[in-house]
Amino acid sequence: YLADSTVDVFPQKIKNVHFMVFNADRRIVYYALLGTDRLNQFQGNRLNLPPGTYAIIAWSNVNQETQIQSRDYQDLGVIIPTDYVQSRPINTEDSLYYGYKVIQVTELSNVHDTMYFEGAHIKVNVRLSSADSTYLSDVSMRWNDLPLSYNFIKHRNSQTVTYVPDAIRTNAFVRHYKFNTLQIPNANPVQIEFYQHSSGSTLATFQLSDLLTTQSISLEGRNEVLLHLNFSIDSWGIQIKPWEGNDVDPGVNY
Repeated sequence: YLADSTVDVFPQKIKNVHFMVFNADRRIVYYALLGTDRLNQFQGNRLNLPPGTYAIIAWSNVNQETQIQSRDYQDLGVIIPTDYVQSRPINTEDSLYYGYKVIQVTELSNVHDTMYFEGAHIKVNVRLSSADSTYLSDVSMRWNDLPLSYNFIKHRNSQTVTYVPDAIRTNAFVRHYKFNTLQIPNANPVQIEFYQHSSGSTLATFQLSDLLTTQSISLEGRNEVLLHLNFSIDSWGIQIKPWEGNDVDPGVNY
């Protein structure tokens, strides 16, 4: 995994790999979960397959926030939030990565090959501040019309869902939301909604695509994407404010 450079950062970014091999009938013939200890010993996997054409699909960092479902069939498999499966408000996704490769196995062949991974998530960092601590204490945020799931070849499902991320750090005047979503293009239907927690009434909405345009941000063409957004709210409205480094900054973690 090269991220957005020429340096392999696989050990730093990828902590597990769900490694699946599908035959020409698109049925699974091999599955292994490669954990950190295993990957530290050997950053790869050995296969013993009869002659044929195979699709190798790998999803990494699938952990508590994400599930793999229907893995026995390539065309039915999905990558989906655990919160959705368990009928809870969706808080976040895992930091997902994806690899895909088709191989041809012949009689008595012994082949060494390399699978390259790519990013499959966006990290979002939202700062919400107010001079009125009482007003801020009753404000919550949700992101509407985010994609629900991927299929096994990283195509987004057409169904959309709402994420309700938890504030991970807060004081009387500032709160921060840090969460992951599936990758989305710049032209997207995602709506950021701020609402009054006590009543559920909407206070303000922003179209993410409009914010990307006005802030000169692009979510496309990179593997590591960290989206910063800074909002200020008070009893007469909410506005987006400049944030030093308020752009997509590949390779930044939190």
